[in-house]
Amino acid sequence: MSSNVPPEVLAKLESMQPIWRIARPATRDAAGKKVYSTSAIEESVFADDGKTMPILRSFSDIEEREIDWLWPGHFPRDMVSMIVGEEGVGKSFVTIDMAARVSAGAPWPDGSGNAPHGKVILIAGEDHPECVIAGRLRNAGADKSKVRIMDGVLTPDKRLVQFHAKDQLLALDLAVAGVAPCHLVIIDPVNAFMGDSDQNAIADVRDTLNGLVLLAARRHVAIVLVSHWNKGNGNDKERVIGSRGFNALSRSTWTVKQDKKTRECVFMQTKCNIASWVSGQYFGLDSSGKMTWGDPCTARDTREAFPHLAAGVQNRKESNPRRAKKSSPGVRAEKQLHRWLSFGKRRRSILIEKWAAAGNCENTLKSAARRLGVVSSFLESNRNKGVWWSLPE
Repeated sequence: MSSNVPPEVLAKLESMQPIWRIARPATRDAAGKKVYSTSAIEESVFADDGKTMPILRSFSDIEEREIDWLWPGHFPRDMVSMIVGEEGVGKSFVTIDMAARVSAGAPWPDGSGNAPHGKVILIAGEDHPECVIAGRLRNAGADKSKVRIMDGVLTPDKRLVQFHAKDQLLALDLAVAGVAPCHLVIIDPVNAFMGDSDQNAIADVRDTLNGLVLLAARRHVAIVLVSHWNKGNGNDKERVIGSRGFNALSRSTWTVKQDKKTRECVFMQTKCNIASWVSGQYFGLDSSGKMTWGDPCTARDTREAFPHLAAGVQNRKESNPRRAKKSSPGVRAEKQLHRWLSFGKRRRSILIEKWAAAGNCENTLKSAARRLGVVSSFLESNRNKGVWWSLPE
């Protein structure tokens, strides 16, 4: 590590002495309030262990530079980005298309220029390399000699283990350096390479993935993580599965959504902390699995991109009593009373008895009757004697 630190900075750091100190209370006054005294200053527990060394840089020595984009406006180099969406909607097709364009130095589909010509490392946790990924790369026009897949990590004791985003970070660093120039690393899906980390805890997510942030900057490479949506119905930002730490870590997040009937998909920006918003793009998948880019998409949310799908979800919610939002007792009473009286006059006492038997309040039904303008009539006959309710004419 010291080889990357300027010699004059290293010499200064090594000559520094521990200066951390804390003040502790010497006495208490008559009221029991703590009184601090300079004579009570003691050395802090933050003592120099002879190993820990902070690395500090002055911003006067840091040269400003523009963001270096892998795909302009979409995915930056030196940083971690994400592609998210439901399962089976085309996320992996997008990453394969990106890998193919980088491997061949081909133009980006939005006309923003050519991809930097170089190598790609793919870490796949779901798709089979021989049966699935190789064919997709061929369909996308990739130079397959420039795309490498990491099958695992060989440990010092000669065991082949699965890549782990934290524990095998050095292996990925060596892989990126070994296939230079490497411009893109794809981890699909990232959730398969988190080990025992609690993916719903932001602290665990950051602890596991922060090394990837450092690696991206160290090797001047774009790292793209693929993840799934959860089963919620919130906006696109809130639907990344697991902790919010995933989306917080990403500098640029893109969402893929598919219309299952037409197989039309949309690729659109969900978040970008480092540049202004750019439009997304529709794409299609034919029966052979070949991907074709289509028209630009100016929508800011997938529900805007496919409004008919959003309307369908809303209709299903309204038609499904389990999903429908519960109405107030008064509204339920009005609906039930109207249903009962739509077939003609009904004895009031029987309706109140039925309403109360369901665990409802008698006064709620009477109030609903007043709001509906229910007509009360008294019958004198012995058989039907009593108050009857009917709807107004």
